[in-house]
Amino acid sequence: MIKGKTVKAMLCLLLALAMVFSIVACANGDSGDTTPPPSGGNDTTTPSDSGDTTTATPADPDAPRPTLTMVNNTQKGADDTNAHWPYQTFLEMQEILNVTIELRTSSEEQDQLMLASGDMPDLFNANRQYYRQLIEGGLILPLDDLVASHGPDLAAQTFKLDFARKFLSSDTGLLYGITSFTGMEAPGFYPAIGFFSRWDLYTQLGFPPIGNPDEILDVIHQMVQLEPETPDGLPTYGLAVFDGWGMWPYTVFPVAPAFNGSIVPNNAYILKPDGTETNAFTDFDADFWQTFRLFNKAHQLGIFDVDSIVQPDSEYANKSTNGQYMIINAVWWMTDYNARMREEHGEDTINGFQLLPMENSWMWANNSRAAGDPSWMWVIGANSEHPEAAMTVINYMNSYDGIRHLMSGTEGDTYEIVDGKPEMKPEYIQGRLEASAMFESRFWLNENLFGFTQATPHPADGHPLNLFITPRAFAVQNTHLDTVYSNHYGAEYPNGVINAMVEAGKMMDYRDHDNEVIAALQPMPDNIQRIDTLINEIISRVAAQAVLAPNDAAFQAIYESAVAEIEAAGLAEATAFWKQNYENAYKEIHG
Repeated sequence: MIKGKTVKAMLCLLLALAMVFSIVACANGDSGDTTPPPSGGNDTTTPSDSGDTTTATPADPDAPRPTLTMVNNTQKGADDTNAHWPYQTFLEMQEILNVTIELRTSSEEQDQLMLASGDMPDLFNANRQYYRQLIEGGLILPLDDLVASHGPDLAAQTFKLDFARKFLSSDTGLLYGITSFTGMEAPGFYPAIGFFSRWDLYTQLGFPPIGNPDEILDVIHQMVQLEPETPDGLPTYGLAVFDGWGMWPYTVFPVAPAFNGSIVPNNAYILKPDGTETNAFTDFDADFWQTFRLFNKAHQLGIFDVDSIVQPDSEYANKSTNGQYMIINAVWWMTDYNARMREEHGEDTINGFQLLPMENSWMWANNSRAAGDPSWMWVIGANSEHPEAAMTVINYMNSYDGIRHLMSGTEGDTYEIVDGKPEMKPEYIQGRLEASAMFESRFWLNENLFGFTQATPHPADGHPLNLFITPRAFAVQNTHLDTVYSNHYGAEYPNGVINAMVEAGKMMDYRDHDNEVIAALQPMPDNIQRIDTLINEIISRVAAQAVLAPNDAAFQAIYESAVAEIEAAGLAEATAFWKQNYENAYKEIHG
């Protein structure tokens, strides 16, 4: 059972900020958002890759030891600014490979200056927007020969490499970069996104069924009536938004069941499962207008936090921690409140937030990428004095054994064999729960930089590369609230509730989302970019107006006016481009 302080370490990594995609997440037209293998299973290798556990031979310790510079953009994690950096497994990797690695985190502005100067590091985690500049400017090396000579684990990943040669090579057909994050995303102990609500109040209400957004509103309306103020005298609300994250807070809730399973190359063009073509900007049943409508209905009920329209995310976090919201949109807002409830009411309290599963909704879970995430690639600078050593590092970070070591340590030291399977030692699981220095300084857990996701099974034992997310490891992490909540739905831990509902066909996830087609989309030309920017500006401008509309007639008038403005901005041209773009990409991938 969890004791004491907030347990943010047990949450799924905040890939959410980068990974949480409702329909609106595709609005920027970035095709770096990829998808699962055709089988939809947890095995993300192609048949030629399966079972190959080759790991590069450790370097000769008597050979000269090169020093490599490694630059990673802060969007993919700022490890070098962590108080516990460098992590022990990162240091151990250097000893195994006989290299010294100087890692630094960069901003987008620093990346642009670096590219302009041409002074490239040995290893650079490059954003897709720079691929053409890097390749055509001769700033990075082709990697085909280096993979053949110093990348045995990479060489076995033929689908991923061939995809990069075809779609990420500036039409050269050569291999210039190695994508990360291949495989199915980690299930997480908790779900990441959805209707997180007060379980204690939901219990008092007698567990009313939730099958649509109106039933959600009814439940949280009753909760506000049960508890109109916090114990500290602060007003409570049903739900809220915040400013600073674009349209994400307005569209994050899964409230458009008619669009479940849709293909979304861009919000200007959506292909629904029944073959119907539409768009998210003007279709009233799509995410934009359905979530606007959800908030507007809450406003008309008097349970929407009007001040939240202009509040920063920090204030949303504060009010969540204060217990002022009956629904919050993501798991990371709930941890401080739940920890405070345990401190105030004891470990056996059921006061706190848990996800209320709404049937027939689409959860951000089990997203899978057979070719990795094409929006970022590891590249080697053309002026590197040690390209072979750089490739051994990339290969290690793309091997089953290498990632297992970086995220879980070594057998006998940090993990042991239990019933024939590797499992973390109890003291390290406890260290993770407590966010102790022993845990924080021991493992390099930034899966954004590794070739396979942490949930990818190791072919040798079938367990995830990160042994902190095995069923046995999860089972000991429950608080009393977690146990009561999970058992109510017949599960063993919170995210098991979602997994069970998906398996039962009551909810949908992203395991069959066609990420490779999305990744193969061509970038927007300037004319489509201008239209896309203009339309998104319109949507952003009318969002608050729609949410705060005083009645249904006013909401409808705002919707109709926005549709006319969006159509006049060139929606038809953008839709035609994305339709053709999608059809071309689909043909490239599937024939």
